[in-house]
Amino acid sequence: MSNKFYKIIFLLILLVNSACANYLYMESADYKVDFKVIKEDNKKLKYTINTSYPVISGFHDKNVQDKFNSYAFQIVFDAVNSFKNDMKTWEAPKDFSSEFEIADSVWFRSDEVISIRFDGYEYYAGAAHPLTFFYSAVYDLKNNKPVKLSDMFTGNYLKAISDYCIADLVKQKNEYTDNPDISWIQDGASPKDSNYTVFNITGNSLLITFPVYQVASYAEGPKEVYVPYSVLQDVIDPKGPLSIFIKK
Repeated sequence: MSNKFYKIIFLLILLVNSACANYLYMESADYKVDFKVIKEDNKKLKYTINTSYPVISGFHDKNVQDKFNSYAFQIVFDAVNSFKNDMKTWEAPKDFSSEFEIADSVWFRSDEVISIRFDGYEYYAGAAHPLTFFYSAVYDLKNNKPVKLSDMFTGNYLKAISDYCIADLVKQKNEYTDNPDISWIQDGASPKDSNYTVFNITGNSLLITFPVYQVASYAEGPKEVYVPYSVLQDVIDPKGPLSIFIKK
């Protein structure tokens, strides 16, 4: 399949995800979210870059606002620089060019927390196919710091999340495959911190994103699981960013 085909699929997925993100965040917030763009078209090294990152304004604490903006920018800046460094030694075949794109979506925002996912696409000229990748940026605006998964839960939370994800991923696979091999899922969604690096708060669930090759083949693409807060009630930290979702 052509590079253009994969890019169209990436853009379609991005449009769906953006629509879902806009629907899922539920808390009003007294600040504005805009998006800034980093673009570059390097004719000599034959690559293009088109990325965006969120910028908040009007937040009541400018120190928090500035720190979040710097944090979000740094995520994209580091990814762009890594790609540009690769391009310095990458030998692009004639009539081919490399591409690097990142788009961001707000999955949840309130006056206490904002949850962003960065959806990336990269193609190294001459490679067999492009790759998609993901970063998440969940930021605690109340305490002015990035949020780790462990900041939101107590107890054996990884097992609770893993158990739900494995069951859901197997269900997804059963929808298009008879007698599926689930060993890939059992390993890639096992209760290890390294398996749950891309996570997002939404208005009704914890979104877990599994990049390509983590729980499925390239052809099957990246996978998402929405873990309802209702199944995580026993492990949500009442003092953490998810405390508003604890049922009274």
